[in-house]
Amino acid sequence: MATVEIIRLKVKGSSKLSPLSLSPSLSPSLYLHLPFLSLFLSLSLSLSLFLCVLPKKILYGELAIGTRPRGAPKMRYKDQLKRTLTLTNISSSKWEETARDRMTWRRSIRDGIADFEERRRENEEARRRRRRERCERPSPPLCVLSAIIPPPTGPRKSFKIKFRQFSLSLSIYLSIYLSIYLSIYLFFVKFKSLSFS
Repeated sequence: MATVEIIRLKVKGSSKLSPLSLSPSLSPSLYLHLPFLSLFLSLSLSLSLFLCVLPKKILYGELAIGTRPRGAPKMRYKDQLKRTLTLTNISSSKWEETARDRMTWRRSIRDGIADFEERRRENEEARRRRRRERCERPSPPLCVLSAIIPPPTGPRKSFKIKFRQFSLSLSIYLSIYLSIYLSIYLFFVKFKSLSFS
């Protein structure tokens, strides 16, 4: 019977670890898995492209289900593969010739994925640095802001004001109308009950 070893990490629930503190572990990010898998799938597709019709249909056919950017046409698998190839700096015009040699293809995938991950981490670091700088900058006092930034005006603001005024006047008119209607109705109900009894 296999024994399961439970490792207790001495990390409290309140302690928050930033992604930068976890980066020395150099574990691959989730952003790498999909490009990596699609590139390895393309290797098997390109090798069996001439043996069977099905890989050709998959590679050059249109995707029937799945998400796509709004307003964009339905993408073929080859289009998504081209996007992945450009992300990993692999030549999209000669990828089929490169994929025929397995060792070269795997080396180019490994180098491209490593380059992609390095660029992604640099971009994340730069984005965090910009956010920290923005937070560290002192904000100007409110009186200075009111002198610099004028109050919002324009058609959108005036439309909101007009709509509020209209809705307020409409609610007043409706309440008056309903109160008059209700008083007339009650008068007639009372009059009917008095006249027939």
